[in-house]
Amino acid sequence: MRATLQLGLAFVICSALSGASLGSTAPDNSAGSLSEIQITELVQGDLKQATEVIQQELERSPTDAALHKLAGDIFAVRAQGASLFSAPGLAKKCLRSYEKAVELDPNNIRYRMSLMQFYLFAPGIVGGSKKKGVAQAEAVEKLDPIFGTVAESIVLLKDKENEQAAQLFEQLSGDLQAHPRIRMARANFFIRSEQFDLAKTQLDELLQVQQSELSELDYYLPYQALLQAGYLGSKSEAHQKFGIEAFERYLAEAPNTYRLTSKQWVQLFLGKSLAQAGQNERARDTLEKVKNEARDETLLDEIKDALKEIG
Repeated sequence: MRATLQLGLAFVICSALSGASLGSTAPDNSAGSLSEIQITELVQGDLKQATEVIQQELERSPTDAALHKLAGDIFAVRAQGASLFSAPGLAKKCLRSYEKAVELDPNNIRYRMSLMQFYLFAPGIVGGSKKKGVAQAEAVEKLDPIFGTVAESIVLLKDKENEQAAQLFEQLSGDLQAHPRIRMARANFFIRSEQFDLAKTQLDELLQVQQSELSELDYYLPYQALLQAGYLGSKSEAHQKFGIEAFERYLAEAPNTYRLTSKQWVQLFLGKSLAQAGQNERARDTLEKVKNEARDETLLDEIKDALKEIG
């Protein structure tokens, strides 16, 4: 059960770790009385303590949708590393938080995308439901055609409908195919269908985009593209160097904000990628460094497991 739940929540966590990147408007700068800096410190620290702080904020501001979304993100990450007994309860709390966020702010695409991904990828015993996931994808489509295409591609990839996903992207106009968010979705599709060279082409195009050319909504896409490039390197031996360099560039360039994946998690990803490439000494140094800095138990457990694998 735990392994199934962890695998199911892995996709949700990709959203949770960079949760503010899918907003229907500019990402939230605050939640409740918490500033962006305070939220960043919370999600990069002890997640149990962060949960307590968020719950206190919710008691004061029970109708704050951003707080409910933030709580859901934290529960998702905690469930990934939790015990057999704790994981289902945390996953259900994640679901309730996402559902409440959507209820309070139904036009927020970011909230609907997170809820959709939970329904699609979490096992049914904790609330997963393909029917409900598809319903959220359809709701996203009504709000925004770009995000609607992304949502539909996720549904198709979940069902391993690679041919239909390919057709979905091919039928778009040239302008839409070149949209940065569509490029990101196409890169994800190419990675998952093991068309690694095509994925790299999409990511190369994304990484050449100047942030001055992006809307406020898409401001963080270049950093997400670096993470996607790192993931590509972990899946394709031919692109390992590309992936390692992408993670290193993210660590050097990405701003420190809860809107993006924590650099401590990216150090873990980098360490694993270095080990995968046979650079065990660099991998061990990278992991030992972040182990000394990390405060989140889930992250620490992941680091310790990675160090054991290196030996």
